[in-house]
Amino acid sequence: MSEWKPKIVDRRGVAMGGNQYDRALSMIRFIVWHFTLSHASNIVNHEKFWKSSYGWDRGGYHAWIDRDGTIYINYDLWRMTWGVKNSNDFTCHISLEALNVNDYTAAQIKSRDWLTRKWMKELGLPGTAMRGHYEVYNNTTCPGYTKAELNEFRRQLTKPVSQASTPVLNPSETNYVIARQVIDNKWGNYPERQERLEAAGYSYHDIQVLVERMLADKLTIEQVAELAIKGEYGNYPERKDNIIALGFNYDQVQAKVEQIIKDNTPKKDNNKGYKFRGQGHVQSKGWIPMEGNRVGTTGLGRRLEAFSLTVEKDGKKIPVFGEVHLQGLGDVDIKTNILGTAGEKRRLEAVKLDIHDDIEYRVHMQLKGWSKWTKNNEWAGTKGKERRIEAIEFRVK
Repeated sequence: MSEWKPKIVDRRGVAMGGNQYDRALSMIRFIVWHFTLSHASNIVNHEKFWKSSYGWDRGGYHAWIDRDGTIYINYDLWRMTWGVKNSNDFTCHISLEALNVNDYTAAQIKSRDWLTRKWMKELGLPGTAMRGHYEVYNNTTCPGYTKAELNEFRRQLTKPVSQASTPVLNPSETNYVIARQVIDNKWGNYPERQERLEAAGYSYHDIQVLVERMLADKLTIEQVAELAIKGEYGNYPERKDNIIALGFNYDQVQAKVEQIIKDNTPKKDNNKGYKFRGQGHVQSKGWIPMEGNRVGTTGLGRRLEAFSLTVEKDGKKIPVFGEVHLQGLGDVDIKTNILGTAGEKRRLEAVKLDIHDDIEYRVHMQLKGWSKWTKNNEWAGTKGKERRIEAIEFRVK
């Protein structure tokens, strides 16, 4: 009986940055696992993002695995890619197209195992040479497994294929209880939370993995609609087939697409004499000007770290007061015209603004999209869920 082999697409002739020789294979010590933090994109879109957002001259992964388990080979292993910060000379990289570990498909996991074993053989590496992204450079929870789960994957990789099995994700009940307490904000904010958890004998990384796993919502119709607007499902009729394959009613998604476009299309001035001016400090972009009544970005996955806001009515300035909820700091009273922090890489998580009873605002949140319109002097966003705000929009009632 012949050995099972996944479908493979060879992109080595077209991948961003080319496939030139960078290193001897003997330099490679680890095979690193990743996920993309997206659900229905493709490797070409990822390359465009890396180039436009980070200025990279090549991609991040030697291999990218689509939802159906198809492996796209982007580079030979002698080519260095930008997969893990400060560690690319001795690593090679495999990534699954998935939002989180709950989103992995069985076909992806099977193909990843096959390719990992293939590279182990070619490089002369043992199963213990597999690493999760965070194990090489700890600036992420990628690929979403706890340490014990990764150890079990490594143990299975040391066995022949005929004797190996796919590990079951089954973290301890105690860790799940602690993760729920973190979500309920009973362990404080980072970095205090990390210090308290580790002092109590818990692995901060493992608890954070479970927090993200528990917060990882299944795709909502709003998220699918926003992804469709970004073009991640292709053009019609391919888009229709892809959306139906996700289990959504296409007509309902299309109606939501049209509603989102309508809601976000600039209208004639209906600000009733009010004028909004300001700028936002956005992750990796710095300060960018306000567009219309909106500050920040949507669809790019970038945190809004701070914003400035000036409001005028019939030429007279209206003072802006309130609070913001910041990563690691919690609730912070506004003392200046800058709401948040710039240069500290802290995400805004919630805002409460006191401007005028005529004014409402809403926030665009990670995984959730736009919130409902919030009345003046009320909180918009979330606390204790570690969800970034990406944009804020204002309107006059």
